[in-house]
Amino acid sequence: MKFETPDEALHSLVGLLRGVWMDGVVNDDEIQLLLDWTSSHRHLESEAPFDQFLPELDKVLEDKVFEHGELDELFWMIEGYKMTSDVFLGSESDATKLEGLLRAVVADGEVSVSELKGIHDWFSFQKSSDGVTPEFQEVSDLLDEAMQQQEVSEETLANLLNVFRGLLARFDAK
Repeated sequence: MKFETPDEALHSLVGLLRGVWMDGVVNDDEIQLLLDWTSSHRHLESEAPFDQFLPELDKVLEDKVFEHGELDELFWMIEGYKMTSDVFLGSESDATKLEGLLRAVVADGEVSVSELKGIHDWFSFQKSSDGVTPEFQEVSDLLDEAMQQQEVSEETLANLLNVFRGLLARFDAK
């Protein structure tokens, strides 16, 4: 999960962090996913904004416990960077955030109803931006369909997990 450019790496980190915290519980698989991300992007440690983000993320992951306040601090740092940069604009950045978000959601091998709702909410917000990619539309349509159900079945959650894995395989093939 190493990205070609610093911008792509940052977008993937934003998606990972959102996905990891989406259900309010951070498990060992998700912590390992973040540790793998930091390891894969250590070469960026001397570049802004990674010179700030990586040490902070290292500190958060050191005890392998991810607390809400620590996540708020990371997002505050990212928001500050976003205000001074244009790297967060465009559908390509949204697609990379989507990839990170889905990697975090599938890390533990299941999709929970709270994660499904969180992804759906994220997509609802993203639909208002320009440049919706085919990947966005595909997942968005499936999420809309699932959210129309009175109660989301285990079968629907398992099917979405498979769709997310398939989409991640397509991202990996690019």
